Amino acid sequence: VLSGTYIGTSVGLSDLLELRYLIWPALILALGYSGICFLRGWALPRVCQMSRRESMLVATPAAASAMPRIPIDRGVQSTDPVGLQGIRLCTVTALFPQIIGLLLNFFT
Repeated sequence: VLSGTYIGTSVGLSDLLELRYLIWPALILALGYSGICFLRGWALPRVCQMSRRESMLVATPAAASAMPRIPIDRGVQSTDPVGLQGIRLCTVTALFPQIIGLLLNFFT
């Protein structure tokens, strides 16, 4: 809460006016990410023999801390969505910094 308050106090009118330039990139990002999630949710039942509910939960961009609660609320009794979200978290944490570092070294 304190860090959010500190950041919020440094935001001025000029910063808010600059946000208008981010509308199209944010829209493109949201549509692209949603499309990929739906595509993954559609493909997983065919490739991995999961139920549709499980595949949609696996493709969900929710945080690993929320995943133990969401399947129970949706009536999914399998632990696969929680386990796969944990694997995704570990993979992203392990690989993305190296990939970004390689790209930065390549383009600079």
